[in-house]
Amino acid sequence: MKASRLTPELIAGIIAFWPVLYWYGTRTLDKSDEPWGLISLLTAIYFLVKDKGDSKTNLISPVVNTTWNIWIACLLVTLYSTFYTSTPHLVQSIVMVTTMWLLFSKQLPRTSRIAIFGLLVLALPLMPSLNFFASYPLQAIVATGSAALLSLLGLSVSPDGTLMNINEHLVSIDAPCSGIQMLWTALYLSMIIALRFELNSKKTFFLVFLTIPITIAANILRASILVLFDRFAKTPSWYFATQYEPQMHLLVGLVIFAVICIALIHVGMRLSAAMDSKKTNNRHQANDLERAKQRQPAEHQQQSNLKASHLLVRSSVRRTAFVSLCCIAGLIPLMPNPTKSAATAIPPPIWPTHVSGIKIMPVECLQEEQAFAKDFPGYMKRFTDGSNAYFVRYISSETRQLHPSRDCFRGMGYQLNPGPIIVETDGTRWSSFRARKSTSEYTVTERVYDSNGQSWTDISEWYWAAALHNSKGPWFDITCAKPIIDAGAHKSN
Repeated sequence: MKASRLTPELIAGIIAFWPVLYWYGTRTLDKSDEPWGLISLLTAIYFLVKDKGDSKTNLISPVVNTTWNIWIACLLVTLYSTFYTSTPHLVQSIVMVTTMWLLFSKQLPRTSRIAIFGLLVLALPLMPSLNFFASYPLQAIVATGSAALLSLLGLSVSPDGTLMNINEHLVSIDAPCSGIQMLWTALYLSMIIALRFELNSKKTFFLVFLTIPITIAANILRASILVLFDRFAKTPSWYFATQYEPQMHLLVGLVIFAVICIALIHVGMRLSAAMDSKKTNNRHQANDLERAKQRQPAEHQQQSNLKASHLLVRSSVRRTAFVSLCCIAGLIPLMPNPTKSAATAIPPPIWPTHVSGIKIMPVECLQEEQAFAKDFPGYMKRFTDGSNAYFVRYISSETRQLHPSRDCFRGMGYQLNPGPIIVETDGTRWSSFRARKSTSEYTVTERVYDSNGQSWTDISEWYWAAALHNSKGPWFDITCAKPIIDAGAHKSN
């Protein structure tokens, strides 16, 4: 096998996407979310190195591409350069992965290409965006499905958005229960199965598309089991079971995920068995073609060599075009951007003066909050009632930059535990969670509301209502952090 070396294409890709690589490193290693993508990245590297050990595969040797691959890569680099200032970093990272995969996929075994691409996409910091955009739809699906399943068991259950009304008692399907983490893990497993059983592109796509409904159905079953457990645990004869509630949630999750794993492995084995006969036929055809090629006259061999020489010249032209475009793309981030400006939102005429009937007073924001407010497309203000802290955000249009407060606390190093939906006497609903760091512990509640009386306990739910014009701005997001006085005693117990 020839020694591997860095190629102009790989160096050019690094030059073109250096801002994305920098963002990927900083974004993956910050504390705003668990760095799950590193697991997928290390897995992809393992299989790449494993495939590289094959004498027929050399992953960073000179690239052999089809015409379409290289020209599509050129188009992607051009689009990246053109829309660099207006494209989110996550989209740019997907463009980067796709571009580099197009260049080097022909050097991978045919049965590894799509699965490696899937692992590289999963290696990106997808979780925050998935939680923002997909959390509410998945929560609603799980709530509706669980309500239907529990109704078949004789319970009086009706879905209410991301909530279930069970005998006038609200049960929340919150963001952690939406199944996004389970779905990510199941997709990661499907990529490994595809690589292990050497599934081709068609079979890998089939496995991936089958993974999504299987995972959603399994999460509906999980939520239904936990609702039943909570219902039985509240009866006098089963009240002792409430102390095992955290262990029960973990146990049910592990059992349900084990069922998903068994189902996906079974599907992978069936797909692999269906390919065996085709592999045998293809092997025979390849042998026949090789023998026919050896019987070709010398004249035909010369024509084939001449054609290969012409293709090599054309490939050099395409590669030169790609390298040139990458060099231009690498300079774009260094150029001044006169169109970039600060947020243009109009400040609110009146800030809230009372929250839940309690008077609040403005105070100076913390240093972390001031840094975050620089790029926020709205206005932020900190309040207090003397003992509790209130962080109020004001926006006039739907935006991805209205992060859930749990992301902010997680980014500051707090450990989070989800809490129930809190319903006040006037019907106002708040989401809640506990945040703990060292001896500091808070109960954090949050809600978003508009001027027409509509309110939401989940940022993803608010975004979809605003994006679908079911609510008109402006909106206030209020986060209340109430310190738990006995945090040290609670921790010791």
